[in-house]
Amino acid sequence: SLRGTGWKTVVHLAKAANSCMIVAPNDAYWYEIRDMQLDGHKEDQTGGNAGIELLSATTPDGEMASCGVPFIERVLVRYTYGHGIYSRAVEARHSQCFVFRAGGAGFYADRTDMWYTDCTVGESYSHGFHFSSGASECRLSGNKAWWPGYGNSRGKFAWKIATETLLNPSACSYYFELYADHQQVVNCESQDAAAHGFYIASNSNRI
Repeated sequence: SLRGTGWKTVVHLAKAANSCMIVAPNDAYWYEIRDMQLDGHKEDQTGGNAGIELLSATTPDGEMASCGVPFIERVLVRYTYGHGIYSRAVEARHSQCFVFRAGGAGFYADRTDMWYTDCTVGESYSHGFHFSSGASECRLSGNKAWWPGYGNSRGKFAWKIATETLLNPSACSYYFELYADHQQVVNCESQDAAAHGFYIASNSNRI
């Protein structure tokens, strides 16, 4: 597990590293990533899938088969070349995380049974929250995605004025692909998305 002392604990990605910053491999389980800030320095990168990449898919001796059950809590992820947090760790818990100006989606869910609670995405290049066709039965509560598709250079904010930059007109705050079914979405907000606030191609959801 990795734990800082708050968002003043800052991890920087080295210039031209072109990689993810934290990767939890397939055989990792029951771990925690808490109380830190990750700065991906996307202006110095030409590759990298995500700031945090959760690949864990098992527990000891096959107990709770295919469930990594990680906890990602109070983590700020900024300026990643790719997604902020990419997860295919079943039963991953994301709580009170903030992703700012990711070069992909803020949060990208690629497996079932993810939890997103009180998380925020600001000015992601792609969708704020993206649920692939394999990401069914997820739960979202108290989240917000603002200005997906908009952005500006480091240290400058769009603030929806004349100097704003529209980077991706198809970016949505919440994007559910076909077959990303059986979602539960409660008390979530979209603000000024470049495209749709909620794009839902899946079925049997509770919104």
